[in-house]
Order: sequence, then C-alpha cells, then structure tokens
Amino acid sequence: MNWYRRISERYGRTYTQTTVNRVIPITGLVLFIASLILLAVTKLHDWGFGLYGMSILAWADYISVKLAQHRVGIIGSFFIAFGLFAIVLGGVGMILLALAFGD
Repeated sequence: MNWYRRISERYGRTYTQTTVNRVIPITGLVLFIASLILLAVTKLHDWGFGLYGMSILAWADYISVKLAQHRVGIIGSFFIAFGLFAIVLGGVGMILLALAFGD
C-alpha cells in the first residue's frame, strides 16, 4: 500500500496553496453566479447550464484536493468529490434549475 500513499500525497500537492485556497473556489463561485445570470436574464439556457456544470466541477476538484491533503486517499477523495458531490448534487441542482428557469 506504499504506492497508494505516494499517489495520494502527490495528488494532494497537485496545485499550489494559492490555487487551492483562492483561485478554484472563486472560479467556482463566479461560474455559478454567471450561470444563474444567464439562466434568469437571457435566453442562453444552454450556456447557463454549461457554466453551472463547470462550477460544480471546479468545486468538486477543490473538494477532492482538500480531502487528499487531509489523508483521505485518492480513491476516497474522488468518490466523495466527484461521485457524491458532482453527480448527486450537480444533478439535483441541474433539475431544480431546469424547473425554475426552463421554458
């Protein structure tokens, strides 16, 4: 299991601290706000849903790196971040946005 520990530690050091703590969360928030603006104000619903999906992926990447830094392991961090967060919450959010802003 030494190889698994080494891979997990390398993944936890993929990004710099500034990127993990500032750039990725702010990017996810900006993409989310832009998606809501596109869905509410314009008729560019495809762009709005696409930006919402990108914001969910940015936050899932942030969560997976943070979990890998806290020694959860790479498989656990991918399962939690991309499995539970991105698919379940992203899918539920996409359905709710479609119901709220759909034509």
